[in-house]
Amino acid sequence: MSNYHQTNKHAWEEAYAQASDGFLERTERLLKTDPRALFSKEMNEILSSLGGPGKTLGQFCCNNGRETMAALDFGFDKAVGFDIANNMTIAANTMAKDLGLNACFQATDILEIKGFEEAFDVLIITVGALTWFEDLMPFFKKAKEVLKPGGMIVIEEVHPFSNMLAIQGEEGYDPNTPKKIIHSYYKDTPWVEEDGMYYMTEKSGVSKPFVSFSHPFMEVINGLAHHGFMIQGLKETDIDSAGMFEHLTKTGVPLTMILRATRL
Repeated sequence: MSNYHQTNKHAWEEAYAQASDGFLERTERLLKTDPRALFSKEMNEILSSLGGPGKTLGQFCCNNGRETMAALDFGFDKAVGFDIANNMTIAANTMAKDLGLNACFQATDILEIKGFEEAFDVLIITVGALTWFEDLMPFFKKAKEVLKPGGMIVIEEVHPFSNMLAIQGEEGYDPNTPKKIIHSYYKDTPWVEEDGMYYMTEKSGVSKPFVSFSHPFMEVINGLAHHGFMIQGLKETDIDSAGMFEHLTKTGVPLTMILRATRL
């Protein structure tokens, strides 16, 4: 699907144009009062150990910039976020200026980022980012380009195992057997959804299509290894981080992974 990046750009811009007042209010309120609440416990612990004077953080697929800006609370001097949706980066730049935060945002396809070679000490990839890329090899190639030698990439993402499960309301979902495997772990066809981004808009309905992809663990590990990253740590939890499997939280099913790797 050669045009899926543009397809997703249009879908995300439509979703953000319809963002609810509650979504926008929560972002600004937490950035003012409790920015670390925008991260999980595990990400708080990791970022607390990585921030410091003179350090710069980057984020791919930053959405409306809330996590990029919140990361400044860990002591980074500057933060830069990248996202394909033009209206989200415009809003993020406006919010950073209004809040007096040293963060800036650029609207771009992640694979086409230019001018940030070896710019970052830390690069964060948060929940729901990897799924928008059909091939992770060029994604991790770009991650290597923007990180300084010795810099760290931190990935918090939906656990690949959960891609085999049906979500509530999906065809094949059975409330009596919610752990039943429905999809292939090696699914090689895209997911195409046209029911919007409820977490952002707080309303259901037909939307422009979102095209996403499943990735087995080997694609993440091999992509990092191929581009000269050394794995520093991996944590897997049974805590839902994407709002899709809240009914399976704390039931022993791997739902979230947090991976750290250093650019050699």
